[in-house]
Amino acid sequence: RSAFAELAADCRSENRSLFYLIIPRAGRLDAPGVRAEAVSRHLGVAAAGAVPAIDLSAAFDARDAVDLQVAATDDHPNATGHKILFHALARAIADDPKLYAIFFPDPKSNRSETSREPSSVKEP
Repeated sequence: RSAFAELAADCRSENRSLFYLIIPRAGRLDAPGVRAEAVSRHLGVAAAGAVPAIDLSAAFDARDAVDLQVAATDDHPNATGHKILFHALARAIADDPKLYAIFFPDPKSNRSETSREPSSVKEP
């Protein structure tokens, strides 16, 4: 059993939400056509663990990803890249009522009654 599958099982047994967040690298090697296979593999891992995936891989597509790198030899996102990722994640949460309810439950309702299956994320 994989470590991720074990983590997913542990979260389910403790009634904890778990999401598989797919984030892009900041560089030309993560262009849409290049990353498709890797994103597909990540979605498969999430599906195998029965964990909803939130795919932010297109977050940098409107920008020159090289401008979002920490350094020419490091394709981790810089501060601007992290800001873009934050906004993409915030949009994903705000645009999906079920996902929003998981992150921001109504204090007047019982948390256990909240649906734990967001509708706009990629389901396994």
